[in-house]
Amino acid sequence: MAGKLKPLDIERDIRPGKSRDVGGLDLIVTGATSKNWSYGYWKTGKQLGLIQRCFA
Repeated sequence: MAGKLKPLDIERDIRPGKSRDVGGLDLIVTGATSKNWSYGYWKTGKQLGLIQRCFA
């Protein structure tokens, strides 16, 4: 999946892997019931931070 993720796409996605949303936001699926959001922010080509949020 690429581009803007829709709520139904997020709910139905059970394949392990990473789906990129817009603006550096990633949905990381590790199992059928485990999904996490990850947001990395960058400045001048360097990653300054990574924030992860779990919502099982």
